[in-house]
Order: sequence, then C-alpha cells, then structure tokens
Amino acid sequence: MVEWPYWVILTGIAVAAVPIGLTAGRAHPHGARTNGAWVAFGVVALGALVFHCVAMFLPRLVPPVGPLPAAADEIRALGLPSQLAYWLPATLLVAALRRLPPVAVTALAGVLVGVGVTMFWPFPLAVHLAFIAAAVGTLAGLVGMALGQASARPARDGSLTA
Repeated sequence: MVEWPYWVILTGIAVAAVPIGLTAGRAHPHGARTNGAWVAFGVVALGALVFHCVAMFLPRLVPPVGPLPAAADEIRALGLPSQLAYWLPATLLVAALRRLPPVAVTALAGVLVGVGVTMFWPFPLAVHLAFIAAAVGTLAGLVGMALGQASARPARDGSLTA
C-alpha cells in the first residue's frame, strides 16, 4: 500500500525537525514549565497515535498479544472505534503540549485535524500521507522546542543551563 521510501522520508523529516525545534526553543528559554503528568499523557497519546498508524499501514507489525490484534482490526474498519482511537489521543496530545508557543500548537492541531479528516472522509491517499508527514514534522519540531526550552532555562544563579 505505502512503499518503504515514504517511511524513510518520514523518519528523515522527524530527525531533521527536532534540531530545528531545539534551536527555536533555545531562542525562547522562558517557556512555561509543564508537570510530569502532562508529559506522561502526551507520551501515551503519541503511543496511541503510532499504534493507530501501524494498525492502518503496517498491520503485520502489530504484535499478536492480548487485545492488540482485535483493536487493530477495529481501527482498520474506520468505524466509531477507529475514530475514537484517533481523535481522543490527538486531542490529548495537543492538550499535553499546550504550554508551548500557541502558534506552534495551533499548527499541530491543524495538521492533526487534516490527518483525521483525510483518513475518515474520502480523500486520496497521497493527501492523507502528506498530512501525516506534516504532523510528524510539526510534532518533532515541538518536541525539540520543548527540549530546547528546558535546556536553556536560567539556572538558580541566573546563568543559562545550555
């Protein structure tokens, strides 16, 4: 369905976007701190979105453990369970990143809506894959930005930690 070069390019986008986000985060070191629970929610949400993508495009990689194969089948059916398995983690991910610059979080929300709309409504696969690539790049940049802000925060003595 989707050839391997797409996945290589997608990985390249993610790898390239993190350093760009790191640079942007260090330029704005006084970003708001987030608590560990929201970081955990974000990681769980991201894991759920990755599982959704794997279930759709790489079903042979879904481990035959417990309810995972049945969940993957429901996701591939594109019914209500699939929509809940996409929209809830996508919303939680945006909420977890809410303390980053609003323009960047809004961009992520926009591309995640694009991914969902092109998945559940009749759009060409190429459009859906383009939105996935945009979401991966935006999210990787936001992760880099968060890491950059955390590493560039002033230390107790007033100097920057980065």
